[in-house]
Amino acid sequence: MIQATPPSPDHPSSTLLDALRAAIGPAAVLAGDATPPGNRTDWSGTTPTLPLALLLPIDTEQVRAVMRIAHAHRVPVVPQGGMTGLAGAGVPLSDAIALSLAKMSRIEGLD
Repeated sequence: MIQATPPSPDHPSSTLLDALRAAIGPAAVLAGDATPPGNRTDWSGTTPTLPLALLLPIDTEQVRAVMRIAHAHRVPVVPQGGMTGLAGAGVPLSDAIALSLAKMSRIEGLD
């Protein structure tokens, strides 16, 4: 089991997490033990890794806000889809945020 300790208030990730929560809402920013095991690794068998945070945006505006904040804080972003990959591309890094696209599944229109 991966043990997570919440960052201290003076840790750089605390400022990052505060900015992310303000941008996309506290319910869409999971950190520490709140990060589900399924978002810590994919089907590749890569060792599970706990990211700084798992983000669950609901639209492209929230993704845009997340990317701006990540860039400003110089934090890598690992996009996650279905987590069924065998190459390890969706496995987060411990110093990165995982960006789940799971809640972006509605069809906005057909042409």
